[in-house]
Amino acid sequence: MHFIYPSEPYAQRKVDLPFDREAQAAKKNGHTIHLLNLEALADGRVSMHLSPIDPGPTVYRGWIVPPEQYENLHRTTATFGLNLVNSPEHYKLCHNLPEWYERCEWVTPRSMWIPGQTFDLDDVALKVAEEFRTDAVILKDYIKSQKYYWDVACFIPDASDAEKVKSVVKEFLRLQGAGLSGGLVFRRFEKFERVKLRSLIEPRFPTINEWRAFLWNGSIIHLSPSWRPGEVLDYPIARPDDHIKKLAAGVADVPFVVVDVAQTEVGEWKLVEVHDGGIASIPAMDDAEPFYEALTEFSHLL
Repeated sequence: MHFIYPSEPYAQRKVDLPFDREAQAAKKNGHTIHLLNLEALADGRVSMHLSPIDPGPTVYRGWIVPPEQYENLHRTTATFGLNLVNSPEHYKLCHNLPEWYERCEWVTPRSMWIPGQTFDLDDVALKVAEEFRTDAVILKDYIKSQKYYWDVACFIPDASDAEKVKSVVKEFLRLQGAGLSGGLVFRRFEKFERVKLRSLIEPRFPTINEWRAFLWNGSIIHLSPSWRPGEVLDYPIARPDDHIKKLAAGVADVPFVVVDVAQTEVGEWKLVEVHDGGIASIPAMDDAEPFYEALTEFSHLL
C-alpha cells in the first residue's frame, strides 16, 4: 500500500512532524510513503516528493483539505498509479454532515442546518426554536465545533432562549472566521454517559464514553476511546464493539471510513460523527503501530 503524508512547509522532503510517527509505523509495516505539499495543493497544484511507485491502493493521511482539493489530488495521483481508495464522492460524503446525516438519521442525534456564510441572527434563533423547542442543542459547522469554548460558542441549554442562541452563534462565527465550513449545524444535545477522569482540572467540555472506530471495507480494524485509559477512574467502561457496524451501516459503501460513537445514560449507542478514514486522527498516538499493522492485515480486502 501507499500512504501520502503532508510535508513540512519549509522542508518538502520531510514528513510534517505531527504525522512522523505514523509514517515510521507505515514504513515498518512495509508500506511506501510519499509527501504532499499542502500549500501547492491549496493553490490548485499537486506537488509531491515521490518514492518509487508500484501502482496500488493509496490513502491520504493528513490534515483536512476541502473536497475540491481532494478531488484534484485524487485525479492527479491516479495518472501515476497512486489510486486513492476513497473517491472524491466518498470524501465529500464524510466531509459534510448534511450529506452523511441523510443516510444515518435514525442512529444519530436530531439535526438541522442553515447553509451560508452570513446570517440574520433573529431568523436563526426562530428556526432553532421551531425545530427543537426547549431542547438543549450544540452548534457546529458542517465539519467541526468550538467545543473548547463550550459555554459561549457551542452549548445552548434551551433552544427557545433566543438571546442565548444569538450570543452563541455570534461567538461561534467570530471564532470560526473565514474557516466556517458550509454553514451552521444545530444538533440535539444527548445525555451521554460521563467518564470520570483522574485530573483535578475540570475539562472545558463534557468527557463522555465516546469511541472512534476505523472501518476498512466494512471490517473494524481499529477501535479506541477518545480518552486515555490511564486517565479514567471508573472502570470497567462499556465498549461499543457489537454496535459499530449497525451504526455505520449508512456509510458502509465508503472503503475507508471512521465513525465516532457514544453511549447515552440509558445505555444506547449513537453515532456522533463520520469522517474520511484518511483525515481522522488516531486518538492515542501510541496506537500508531497496531493501527498500521491492522491496515496491513486487512489491505487485501479492497
